[in-house]
Amino acid sequence: KQPSPCRRFQLTFEELEEENARLVSERTAFEKENKGKVEELRRQVDAKQEKVHQMFEQLEGLRLDQRNLASEEERRQTQELRKLLDQLHSQKVKLDTDLEAMNEELALLCQRESEQKCVEELDTPSAEGGPATGVTSPDEDLLQVFERSVEFLKATAAAKLEDLSKLDLIVKEEKELNYLLGKKEILQQETAALNDHIGDLNATQKDMEDEMKTLKQEMRFLDKELGTTNQVFRRLQTQRDEYSDKLQSAKNDSDALRIHRYHLRLSGRCRSW
Repeated sequence: KQPSPCRRFQLTFEELEEENARLVSERTAFEKENKGKVEELRRQVDAKQEKVHQMFEQLEGLRLDQRNLASEEERRQTQELRKLLDQLHSQKVKLDTDLEAMNEELALLCQRESEQKCVEELDTPSAEGGPATGVTSPDEDLLQVFERSVEFLKATAAAKLEDLSKLDLIVKEEKELNYLLGKKEILQQETAALNDHIGDLNATQKDMEDEMKTLKQEMRFLDKELGTTNQVFRRLQTQRDEYSDKLQSAKNDSDALRIHRYHLRLSGRCRSW
């Protein structure tokens, strides 16, 4: 017994509806699965990019602080050292000049003292009680020179005391210089520690860059998968449209068949009448 045309079209219509529902379900599941993957990867990429951006900002801030601190401290220390060196040099030149002048004056003073002793010996009376032969009265000019020499020695002693006070000041400045050098050494150690920290940040930055490269590769792979997904989705849409057309055609055939059966029933009733 052959199945009736109505039964055949009815089965085809049910099969088309089931196939259409299956395609819609597959497409919905496919969209949900890939949408979740895409959103998760995008969240990971955004988080990594934000972390890399923060690391770059922190690194630039540290580098700027290091440059400002080092340049300001070195400039201040250089100015202080130059000032101290200039003061020491000028004081050394002055001391050398004073010592040279003192040596000349002392040599002249020794010569005049020797001449004065000779004059005094010549002025001493002889054993017979009369003046020595060929001896005149003391030279007043030599006495004045001697007095001036004594005054010069007093002035020189005062200058020496002043030089000693200046030397004390130089010693204090030298202590301050040593203190500054100690601070400079501490600053260099801090700078070295900061450079080590920057080196660690650079290593972290390198790791982040490698991770970004990996994420970019994953994104490219994901783009390819999305392209494949879009192709499959378009193919599913095409199949759905084809099945929808077939379903509509089957519905039209079913409607036409029902109308035909209705007309056949009417014509059979008419014949029975």
